[in-house]
Amino acid sequence: MDLALDSAGRTALEGGLGEIRACAKLLLLDSDVPTGQYPMSAEENAHGSLADRLTLLLSVLKNTHGCLSDRLTLLLSVIKASSEHTAFSQYNGNQDLVMTTKYLGVMHNMTDPAQQKDRAMQAIAVVDRLKRSLSETATAKMTILQPTASALGEALKVPGPAVAIFSEEAIRGTSAAPLAQLLSAVEPSLRRMTGAGDWQVISRGTEAPTEGVVRVESSLASVQYERCAKPTVLVIDHITGHEEVPENVVAVLTSSECPDILSHSAVRARNMNVLMAACFDEKVMAEIKTLEHKDVVVAIAGSNITVTLK
Repeated sequence: MDLALDSAGRTALEGGLGEIRACAKLLLLDSDVPTGQYPMSAEENAHGSLADRLTLLLSVLKNTHGCLSDRLTLLLSVIKASSEHTAFSQYNGNQDLVMTTKYLGVMHNMTDPAQQKDRAMQAIAVVDRLKRSLSETATAKMTILQPTASALGEALKVPGPAVAIFSEEAIRGTSAAPLAQLLSAVEPSLRRMTGAGDWQVISRGTEAPTEGVVRVESSLASVQYERCAKPTVLVIDHITGHEEVPENVVAVLTSSECPDILSHSAVRARNMNVLMAACFDEKVMAEIKTLEHKDVVVAIAGSNITVTLK
């Protein structure tokens, strides 16, 4: 029964990611759209499993065109339900998820229009905390699973590439994966809405400034199996999250939608201490591209990234 409920929740959330992205983009519109179209008690009136609540919220999300407060409340409700669903599924080491879910309940009731920017700033903090929690939990579980997978793979003559990604796929098979996708979908709009920076960071690398030569490519897939001759800052237009990170790359910067923190590319970047981030400002990315073939220093401070000539 637990597995069935977990699967139902995953299916509901994954099926509604399109509506979630559309609603998140509406946060950037002026808030003078007529209100009253979102039933504020939708979550409270939802009974049954968390999957049922997610299904109801996502159906409302698909048809809502309410004011800024309504849109933000609805998104917070979906995040809360998904976080709670993941907390129940992840019975061990779920303290961050439990505390975040409780705080999201408090934020849900902040409906005063004057509070919306503050509420969005708090939502960014919640997203960051959830991302950190998911990343740390995934790393811990992969550390436990992968040695056993490698030993069994060697004994059973399983192809190396399949063994190498076993623990990653095991993590992506849990309810943490759609929560990670949800956070990736809403974070860009929250940051733009509040002016909280132009970067969405997926892997922080070593945290220290890194040096490399800028190389511009259309996609990560086109260079994923290469080995760069010297430390390289890879600037790309497109990334899906399924690609490998090339050897000797110290940073991957993209102007496209960034993959979620549990994607294959993100996991590889963290394991290799490679900085990976997406920039929302086209002008900033255009300036970085003008530095192609030049040696630069990439530094990260909080959620901001700077690229300067060496």
